[in-house]
Amino acid sequence: MGENFKFATKSPSTFAVGKVKQNPKNDYTMKKLMMTLAAVMALLPAVAANDRPISKEQLPARALDFLEAHFPNVEISLAKEDRELFEHHYEVVLMNSTKIEFRGDGTWYDIDCRYSDVPRALIPEQMRQAIEARYPEARVRELKRERRGWEATLRNGLELTFNSRMQLVDIDD
Repeated sequence: MGENFKFATKSPSTFAVGKVKQNPKNDYTMKKLMMTLAAVMALLPAVAANDRPISKEQLPARALDFLEAHFPNVEISLAKEDRELFEHHYEVVLMNSTKIEFRGDGTWYDIDCRYSDVPRALIPEQMRQAIEARYPEARVRELKRERRGWEATLRNGLELTFNSRMQLVDIDD
């Protein structure tokens, strides 16, 4: 039991804990990498969030056509462009407090009508029928287009989620 243990190699430092040699060049490179990473992370929020007010004329043509077709007599209170790192979208607030968000190409994806209802023509027919069948007196206050479906918020506070085939899949209060 008390016999001496011999290493398989002539250099016991290869196996011994705490005897590993460190390369000072690797330490310098790692410090440099960490400093660069910290600098990039510090500057990222400044680059990523770039909201700026714009004029009506600076909105994409598709967004202007949409506003003219569905909100013809309502003036724009505020229009702003939001350029993020990988996304680009527009937000428009109308004088009646309706807020509409557009993608970079001018297609709408969110309409929030605070004091009025979402125009009937914007609600897909199957969705409208499903809402009217379940809630005959309900009016749609907000309508969102999402990647995998739609979400409609009613005046009574219910949030209805529809899949891409316009089937009601969730009701949240």
